[in-house]
Amino acid sequence: MRQIDQGTLILTTKRLAFLRTNSSGLADLIGVNDVGNGIQVHRERKQKAETYVLTSPLTVDGLEITGSMIQLAIEMAKLSQEVDALEALPVFPRIKWKKSPYLYSQG
Repeated sequence: MRQIDQGTLILTTKRLAFLRTNSSGLADLIGVNDVGNGIQVHRERKQKAETYVLTSPLTVDGLEITGSMIQLAIEMAKLSQEVDALEALPVFPRIKWKKSPYLYSQG
């Protein structure tokens, strides 16, 4: 692996952006892997994965951030987008269920 650039990686609820060179919508990310002190990102329409490595420890409120934490944050942001998209769908009529003749009891 060789260093191509140095800059700031930013995650929002809509995109992952490396402030120097590129930006992608979260929907374009098809895989994110933890690489210890960073992440490896697989994007749509790109053959090679991009690796982003912390050059020095990143600490937030006394907690040292790891690649797995960044990976989880990206996955949560993607999930949040998917939930927002589902909530935007038209509401379907409620299904009326018939009362079941079976009862459930414990013990």
